[in-house]
Amino acid sequence: MPTFKSTPDEEPDLQLAFSWPKDPMVYLDRLIARLPETLTVPTAMQTIADWLAQSLDAQVLLTTPDRALAAAPAAAGEHMARAILPQLMDTRSPDNPHTYLTPLATGSTTVLAVASPEPLDEHDERLIKHAAKLLGLVEQARRGIEALATSSATVSAVVQLLRDGETVKAGRIMRISGMPTDLLDCALARVFIIDTPPARRESALQRIEAATAGRALVSADPDDERRSLVIHPVQPGQADTVADTLTRLLPRVGPGATLGGSGVYAVDRIGPAYEESLRSLRIAGHQPTAAEPPSLAGLLPQRDAELWARERLAPILSLTEAECDQLLNDHLPVILRYSQQVAAEQLRVHRNTIRSWLGRTERLLNADLTRIADRAAVLLALEVLQRTPGITKFTAVPDDADDVPTLAALLRAPAAEAWAENLLSAAVAEDKYPLLETATVWLDCDAHIGRASSELGTSDNTVRKYLRKLGEHTARDLQSFDGVRDLLYAVEIYRGKNARSAAAALIVAA
Repeated sequence: MPTFKSTPDEEPDLQLAFSWPKDPMVYLDRLIARLPETLTVPTAMQTIADWLAQSLDAQVLLTTPDRALAAAPAAAGEHMARAILPQLMDTRSPDNPHTYLTPLATGSTTVLAVASPEPLDEHDERLIKHAAKLLGLVEQARRGIEALATSSATVSAVVQLLRDGETVKAGRIMRISGMPTDLLDCALARVFIIDTPPARRESALQRIEAATAGRALVSADPDDERRSLVIHPVQPGQADTVADTLTRLLPRVGPGATLGGSGVYAVDRIGPAYEESLRSLRIAGHQPTAAEPPSLAGLLPQRDAELWARERLAPILSLTEAECDQLLNDHLPVILRYSQQVAAEQLRVHRNTIRSWLGRTERLLNADLTRIADRAAVLLALEVLQRTPGITKFTAVPDDADDVPTLAALLRAPAAEAWAENLLSAAVAEDKYPLLETATVWLDCDAHIGRASSELGTSDNTVRKYLRKLGEHTARDLQSFDGVRDLLYAVEIYRGKNARSAAAALIVAA
């Protein structure tokens, strides 16, 4: 075997004369040292092949039945091709006694071939076997990355089909690819979006996949290099653990990361859920970090909103603690959201009892709870107090307090304006139908379609059609009071801001 003579310009691992009997472990150490920090580096196989060729003064070829993966020197592949036959694996070639062939792992079709002008002794073969094991690890890492890329492409295709409402096609791909079909077995789902700087999206996706542990579909958003998508099947009666997981994970994703989430949607309405999650993401900077859709109560200035809510509900807060707790936490949230019949069924009492509770609340608060505006204000005050910690939930504002803001002032908060703009953005952009005008008149008529159609000079069916469009654009159920209440405040905020802008423009022009 030849001897390598060291020179100052040679790499450190070539500076030692080749002599296995003197110190065979030196070469094994140097072989391991040639490995990159991560086995997924594209040049890892070639680096090891180059080192082995130099160490043995031989030709090295790493090949599969289809193609060469690495060759050292570059011409080795052409010279050694006839020696690489499946039946010669792990044996000396009868055509060339100085050729050694070995598969990288049991059952592997990837072969390491070494051809030397001199006989290969026991120590050479040991070095080749060690190199083959390391190359086998590199191959496993490479195949893992390829499988992951294929899996990611499949998930991305499924997510895109779900966004387009193609649940049947998505299910077919999931079954063919062996993906769990839990998502399609559920009737409901939520969508979350995590936004990160582009350079950190891959690491964010890995963290999300590890944290959700197969409980959700995780994919890069093909529409934006910053965003990661999570689709979570919602099991009836189970806690929404994925939302909590993502909320806790966000600080570890890194600075600049934001999170938006949708409400619960039918699986065939993933598209609207995605749009709501996107709107939630746009105003994530105005609300506490959470995976929930933005709530107006959470976007108002906390201290001022608390003062307003305590003053608005002062007569109830002045009752005994037991009565106050029962009205605020048990009765009113149901009575305000549902019809008297549905509320009676929910609370398991007679409808006359609901009517009695409603009348008493109206007298206490001096409000007409048949009117949308009064009902919405009381419900908003309740939601604000639910966010208030401590005993202040049950404490009225002192009579001498003079800095209690009005609801109109609260709704001028920048976060509230951002919330309204995002909620109405699609409806405002609609130029085919007078959606905002219809919404305004319908709300002023306390959501009575007949009165609204009369005011607008159109038919009931036309008003219903426009309301359906509004529901689609705002991702709100306008047959529920929560949806109506959100539309009411969004329109009020939007109109108020535009009126102030118009007034300011007139002043400047004057």
